[in-house]
Parts: sequence; structure tokens; C-alpha cells
Amino acid sequence: MARSEQPRFVASGLSALAGLIAMTRMEIAEALAAPDAFIVADGYYENKSGVWGYYATIRGQNHWYMISIEPMFQPLALSDIALILASRATRVTESGSYENKYHRAGYWLTARCFEQWLKISVSNVPRAQANEESII
Repeated sequence: MARSEQPRFVASGLSALAGLIAMTRMEIAEALAAPDAFIVADGYYENKSGVWGYYATIRGQNHWYMISIEPMFQPLALSDIALILASRATRVTESGSYENKYHRAGYWLTARCFEQWLKISVSNVPRAQANEESII
């Protein structure tokens, strides 16, 4: 794919960042809105305080995204999640990097949009799996 044809997220060079030191909420929103992004699994949960939320595991742009939103009582399309992240009302309250159990670098953030809390983690897809159509 020519550089000019790449989605803006990939063209930014962020996908090539080995350590995923940081991602902005806008970069995550762009990745979730990309044509290759898809929901692998999703569902609902109740937190310790009795608040119901929605979670989704997403694959796209050579990354895994784990997202939870609370309170939330309905499933969301990727475009809806991207819109929430890109909203001017969304504020990142904390963020950082981590290493997952497979020793892959990752990045996480917590954000608030009006009364909803979003928790997002992003990790690299191992190179051997990145070229496969589906690994699950």
C-alpha cells in the first residue's frame, strides 16, 4: 500500500512504534474508525459498585483494543465508540504504558465524557499473527 493510501493512523508512524509509549485519544478514535477494525468479542458487566457497563475487544491497525464504558446499557458500534473518544467533551484523566503477559508493549488510558467513563488499553499484535486473516 502506498504511503498516501494508508489510513492516517498508520501514516502517522504510530503503528511502527515498538513501545506504544503513548497514543492520543484521537489516534485511538481514528484506529477504531478504520476499515480494518472489527469487534472480536463484546458484552456487559456489572462493576463492584453495581454500575453496568459495556466492554469490547477490538482488532485493527495491527493492535488489540480492550475498551470498557460505564455506565452503558446498549451495545455500541465502533463508529459510536470513535465518536465518544473524539468528542470535545472527552477528557483523559490518566494514562500510561504497560507490558502484557506476553511481554508486548501496551498503552492504557482512562477518560470521561459527560457521565460516562471509558477505560481503554492498546497492545501490539505479534508480527507472526498480524499477517493472518484471523487468529481467534
